[in-house]
Amino acid sequence: MAILLGKIAIKLSRMMGHRGSDVGGRIALKFSKRIFKKLISKIDTVILITGTNGKSTVTNLLAEVLEQVDSTTISNKTGANMYTGILSIMVEKYRFFKDNKIKYGVFEVDEGNVYKVMQELDHNYLVITNFFRDQLDRYSEMDLLIDKIKNSLENKDVKLIINADDPFCYRFNKYNYVSYGLTSAITSFEAGSISDSKYCPECGKELRYTSVFYGQLGHYQCDCGYNRPTPKYNLEAINNNEIIINNHTYHHQLKGNYNVYNLLAAISMLKELNISEDTIEKGVANYQAIGGRMQKITIKNNSIYLNLVKNHTGMNMTLQEAKNIEPEHIAFILNDNEGDGRDVSWIWDADFEYLLALDIEKYFVSGTRAYDMALRLKNMGIPRHKIVINNLFATLVDVVTNKDALVIVSYTALNETKKLLEEKGEVKSGL
Repeated sequence: MAILLGKIAIKLSRMMGHRGSDVGGRIALKFSKRIFKKLISKIDTVILITGTNGKSTVTNLLAEVLEQVDSTTISNKTGANMYTGILSIMVEKYRFFKDNKIKYGVFEVDEGNVYKVMQELDHNYLVITNFFRDQLDRYSEMDLLIDKIKNSLENKDVKLIINADDPFCYRFNKYNYVSYGLTSAITSFEAGSISDSKYCPECGKELRYTSVFYGQLGHYQCDCGYNRPTPKYNLEAINNNEIIINNHTYHHQLKGNYNVYNLLAAISMLKELNISEDTIEKGVANYQAIGGRMQKITIKNNSIYLNLVKNHTGMNMTLQEAKNIEPEHIAFILNDNEGDGRDVSWIWDADFEYLLALDIEKYFVSGTRAYDMALRLKNMGIPRHKIVINNLFATLVDVVTNKDALVIVSYTALNETKKLLEEKGEVKSGL
């Protein structure tokens, strides 16, 4: 009964024009408190992906490769990453559970929901991408968030795949883990300040870095012995659309240097599953950016890039990538709805000054915090006549896309913006 009512709720929600991303899970839970555990226990291998940035890309890439390995693979590729969203996916795919033993379940998990999902699992894999300050009104400080996730792992048969370059991720070193990271030969990232993790979590002294890639990601060490671990999986070179991991070359279609971490995380996980090298190569080469993650949409021969940004680190990496895209227009759509986080003060931590070196014709701002964004641009020296405030999304999209453009959106603006852009143009990969 719980499954049936959940499926009906999903269908009705979509008929009404909604996404139905978690309504099925919420309805099913009302009729069975054990429905999550009952369904997820039917999956042979559960892979959870969490962290601040990159979890959607890692999830989608893993799911698309594993779907080629076993067609029963299920995943929340649409980004419904809360407890009820994951349950809703399982409810919707119940026919798989009914007829088969599911081989793989690949689930993006919101950082604040990891503990709740872990309560329902006995064994699984957990991929941790990174931790940056993000939505402090929801997650509080990172120390508290990380401790909460760590507590959820106690007495669990879980194997972690962690980012060795993030000192926050290495705080999970007491668990069964393998790590991935970049070698010191990587020089593709622009130098930036370390803003989120300068101090050792063990003794409190300032960490010493021999290499910094972005944010606090790099090669760190401390006198107390809290040093970056030696990764099992090393990214050794970046050559346009090629990366070399452990002496093996992979071709890919993802734009943005920060995506090499996402590729490395996904490939590391696939190798831990003993997926064949040929399957990994083909899957990585064929994967295209979707869901507003440096997604390219061609509109009247203009190249439009759409990217989701939700914190200062993600904004910095996107702004650095702008110099390679060379847009004539840039649009910022900034909301402060519940899904975005009410606190948007992070825009003052982001280095918008990267844009001063570019020849941008117009800066468009929109969303519930459009004036905050306009003030941030004006404060850094953008002339007032170049800043256009427009909260009519349809009109905004028409104007922005008259030229090559970069459209940067916060979470709750993503789906509407993506829909409007895709209706006007041709969706392509993140090249």
